[in-house]
Parts: sequence; structure tokens; C-alpha cells
Amino acid sequence: FAEPGLALTADAMCFASPIVSIKKVNGELIAMCDANKYNVRPEGSSRNLPVSIIKPHRNKPDSGPCKYIVTGNTCMENDVLHSALEGNLSIGDFVVFNNVGSYTFNLVPPFIQQSPPIFRIAEGGAISVLKKAGGYEHIFSLYNT
Repeated sequence: FAEPGLALTADAMCFASPIVSIKKVNGELIAMCDANKYNVRPEGSSRNLPVSIIKPHRNKPDSGPCKYIVTGNTCMENDVLHSALEGNLSIGDFVVFNNVGSYTFNLVPPFIQQSPPIFRIAEGGAISVLKKAGGYEHIFSLYNT
């Protein structure tokens, strides 16, 4: 008997996160997302998922592709979302991780970041909200005072 959940829902959706900082550490470019590894790979795999980059602000010309380590917003050293992203990133760009979905929204700890909203984009381009973003008010409402 095997639990088929992961096999059925592993690539149920995409996850997009903005780049909030970029810095060079020991000769490597580190791009930090407003997300963490649990949003993308909650099972702890070190496999790099397929990604794409969305550049909503084309204010400055690209300086050519670079190699980035894309990290999450926690203080954990293993909070790495992609270990070798080739491209050109700027603060405000979005990194879109494909093939996510299973367990990525129920394993995200609410300590640093609340759960993000979930949107559905229909074939015609219409966008609807499937799940609102989590908030501290909801978490605190679960406790008796």
C-alpha cells in the first residue's frame, strides 16, 4: 500500500516569489526570495525545480546571465530554493517555481512568513483567488486568552 497523494499533486501549481535582496558572499551571488524552502520543496529534497524569471520592471538593461543561489527568508542555512539559477535577476523580479503543490501549503511554518494567497489563472487569463493569504490575526484567534 502506498500513499498516492504526492504522485497526484506534486506538480499541481506554480509558486512565484519576489526577489527582495541580492548580495555577493564569498564570490557567489545570493538572491533572497520572500519565501522559504517549505513553499517549494517541503519534503527537503535538494533537487532544483524548473524555474522561470518574470521581470516586471525593465528599468535597467540586463547585464548578461549570472549564476545565483536563491535562498529563502529564514535564518536556516539550508533554506535554499535553487542552488544554481542561471539568469539575470534584479530586486523586484519574480522567480516562478514550477511543479509544486503537494504539501507546500500545509507544511509552511507561520513563524516568519504567513501562508501566501493561492490564485487560479484560467485559460483566458481571468484571475480568481482560491485561498486568501494567512495572517497573524488568524493564528492568534486559535488560542484562548
